[in-house]
Amino acid sequence: MDEAFRNQTISYPEVPAGANYTTDAAYSYSPEIEGSKTVTNWHSSFFVYEGRALKWFLQTISGRPFSGAEIVAFMWYMATFVLLLCVFIFYIQSVKSRSHVCVQIAMGISLAISARSSMVSLDYFFLTSATLSVLTCILARTTKRKWVRIVSLCILSITLINMVNYRKNAILIAPCFFIFAIHSLQNKKIFKLCALYFLYIVTMIPFALSLVVPVKKTFPTNPMIESDIRIAAILRGEQLTIRKKLKDCGFIDTEHYLKDSIAACSVGDYITGVNIDQEKLLNLYLEEWKNHTSSMLVAKSIQVVEFYTAGVLPGILQKTLINTYPALKSNRNAMMFHAHQAKIVWIPRMALFILLSWISLCSLSIQRKSKTSPDPVWLVSTISVLYAASYLIVTPTPDMRYLTPSVVLGFPAAVLYVSDLLKRRRQNTVKAN
Repeated sequence: MDEAFRNQTISYPEVPAGANYTTDAAYSYSPEIEGSKTVTNWHSSFFVYEGRALKWFLQTISGRPFSGAEIVAFMWYMATFVLLLCVFIFYIQSVKSRSHVCVQIAMGISLAISARSSMVSLDYFFLTSATLSVLTCILARTTKRKWVRIVSLCILSITLINMVNYRKNAILIAPCFFIFAIHSLQNKKIFKLCALYFLYIVTMIPFALSLVVPVKKTFPTNPMIESDIRIAAILRGEQLTIRKKLKDCGFIDTEHYLKDSIAACSVGDYITGVNIDQEKLLNLYLEEWKNHTSSMLVAKSIQVVEFYTAGVLPGILQKTLINTYPALKSNRNAMMFHAHQAKIVWIPRMALFILLSWISLCSLSIQRKSKTSPDPVWLVSTISVLYAASYLIVTPTPDMRYLTPSVVLGFPAAVLYVSDLLKRRRQNTVKAN
């Protein structure tokens, strides 16, 4: 897409200075909010209609028109303010609870990671909603005021609706928030019923939204489908044949520099999907699975691994594939990837997710044995792991931003858990002596 912009095949809408705009924000969110482009399901249509509602409100109270780009920038600044406010509150609470200084340092590192990923993207808005949801849950549990709990549950339902509509795989983590928020209301069935009702709404809205508001149907899974087919063909040494078939389906960019690579990325025309013959593509996809099940399964596995390794296969897997598929030995471009320094990123990231999985299970086991309420560390570690694991179901092409929310939320929680664990062990040692 960036190359198409540079070649002036398509053009950027005018964007304001001061906001970290992405291609999606410039080409998709802004014109759809402005109304110059039809709303599609390629990105969150819910976000677009939120932007249109905000645009109408601001124009009503100010009396001047706003462009879609200005509205997106305004939403980005609002999200950044909310994120900073949440981090500040968490920091104050950690100081009041006399948490170890490492916890505050971890918060600073997470804030730096989120700042690095603060481009105008749905994942950044998702991160803000998730952080606010965690804070709201904790406030609902710690306060004794009934009205605060009710307001907290209402705010939580709104933030979860946003989360699930920004990233539909967030449906897997939505129950964790309500389990945590209503656990202290054991004898108040009305609150449990309200919470279940909110959860029902949160779950249903992503699927019902397209029935209520006008949304043009596109095919966001096309990049993954095309990538599966292409990688499987490269493994067999049939990339030239499959390239012609993909071209017949409407993929026009057949000279991409990664066209002969097993890199998990789309090298075709997937900007809107309007050029793709969807019926032909799906028939080709089913035909490939039927006739080449083994290579298609390996291709899908490669996509999953590359997603979690930040876009490049570990060396041992590359050697295994070369030894297994002879066609790769004569293909000099087979092991070309987008990322070259991914090892620096993906190893500590995967180590963090393994640690968070262990923390989640340990915390749950302790709570069941002691019959205590779930604690914030359990909540954050569980949603971080579940959200990261949810991409196993539908795996997008590798991009660091997809797992950033799990890292930003999970890292301080892991440090807090380890810090408290060491503190308790020291106290037990002192008591024993």
